[in-house]
Amino acid sequence: MNKTLKRFLRGVGSVIDIAPAPDPQRYLPQRSDAELLRTDLEAIGADMRQIMETERHVRSSARPQR
Repeated sequence: MNKTLKRFLRGVGSVIDIAPAPDPQRYLPQRSDAELLRTDLEAIGADMRQIMETERHVRSSARPQR
């Protein structure tokens, strides 16, 4: 790259830094820590239920038929 192009790109980059993209978190509704923790625990519980059902199914199908 020649010096002129490098200087031009550096100038364009500095203009972009003056007006950065807005923070998307600003537009999301703010939730309390308790609510965030509750939703995390609900997701963990759902995952655990799914694992337990899968394990129960695997164990019952692995038993020898009499």
